[in-house]
Formats: sequence, structure tokens, C-alpha cells
Amino acid sequence: FADDKAKPSARIALCLWLIYYFTLCDTALKFVPVGIAIALRYLPEVVLYGFAAAVFMKERRFVTFPLFWPLCACLLAMIISGIVNSSSIFGVISDFRSFFRFAAFTYIGWRTAVTPQRIAQFIDGFLLLTVIELIAGGFELFGGRAAQAFFSPALGWSTGTPFVQANEARHAGSWIFGTLSDYNQFGMFMTISCVLALALYFMKGAGRYLWIASVSALAVVLSFSRHSLPMLAVGIGIFFLFQ
Repeated sequence: FADDKAKPSARIALCLWLIYYFTLCDTALKFVPVGIAIALRYLPEVVLYGFAAAVFMKERRFVTFPLFWPLCACLLAMIISGIVNSSSIFGVISDFRSFFRFAAFTYIGWRTAVTPQRIAQFIDGFLLLTVIELIAGGFELFGGRAAQAFFSPALGWSTGTPFVQANEARHAGSWIFGTLSDYNQFGMFMTISCVLALALYFMKGAGRYLWIASVSALAVVLSFSRHSLPMLAVGIGIFFLFQ
């Protein structure tokens, strides 16, 4: 992983591959026997943490990681919350998976040399995933409940039977979620995509990035995510303020 700073980063490429897998696998694995699907769901976790450990062993810096203590505080708060609220063990495991993924990805990014070329490499890769999610959301918008059931990432722990959550099916044909868990996650994903596409538009001037930003913003509106709409406004406002 000793990348030349002037070249595309192998670390970023591997992280992008894992981000794609984590985002899309729960939809694809519904069509695989449940025993195999569960194994395949967790194998990339091993790859990610092994990758982060390899970076750590090579450079042996962790306590100086700027997010070390905030992440410790967040972890403690999650443990206390799970105990106090008597949360479902499966819900707690899911939350911790997301937390540890974020910590590992952030640590790897912190130990990767940042150059304009690598920023563009990561954003271009992320925006291709955005296009995939937009296509899935478009099918859900016009295909209604059948399309929602097809793209639903849910996988029954006991039977492997896919299902559409109530908040997704309540208004079939309008609330969209791509391959993510619900419409709020889809809306937040598209909020991030909109800001990243705007960043590359101002960096490169290519019209396709402005199109992706516009369609991502429209997807936030069509998702009916009340969490995401104000974040979209704030994100775009801050972007143009610093721009």
C-alpha cells in the first residue's frame, strides 16, 4: 500500500470497492441461499478491519487519530443506550457494524496521502454508485410495490425471506430508498452525493456533475425524507459559502 502520491491510490480503490459491496450486497444476497448469504455479508467486514489493521501496523499511529476520543465517547454512548433501552440484539449489532465501518474507513482515509487527483478518484467512484442508486430509485418510483420488494435490502434472519418495511410500503410509488434500508438513509445518501457532485463540477467544469447534483437533489425531494431536506439546504448553503 505504499502508493506514489502522484498516482491513484490503491487504498482508495479498495475502500470504494468495499463501499459498493456494503451498499448493494443486502439486495443481491436475497437471491442466495441464506446460509451462504449470511457468510458473504460478514466476509467484507473481515477484509475492512484487516485492511485497517494493516495500515495501523505499517504506521503505528492511533491515539493521535483526531477522532480517537470522540469515537470512544460515541461507542460508550451506544453501549449505554442499548442497555438502558433494552434494544434488540440484532438492532444493536446493526448499529455497531455501521459504527465500526465508519471508524475503519475514516482511519484509512486519515493515513492516506490527500491530493487533488485522489479526491477526484474517490468522488468519481462514489458518484458512480450514486448513479446506480438513482436508477434503483427510479424503478421504485415508477414500479411501485413490486419494484420496492425487489430492491428491498432486508433479509429475514430466520427464513431469508425478503420484506419491505412498513415505512417503505405505506406510500408505494412515491417513497424511494434505492438499495438502502429506508427512505431517510436514501435521502441522506443523495444529500451527500449532491454536494460531492457540485464539488467536482467546480473542480472540473464537466456538465455531467451538474446533472448528477440536480438529479440527486430531486431524489432527496422524492424520498420524502424530512431529515434530509434541511440537510440538503444546509449542505448546499455551506458549499456555496466556502466556494
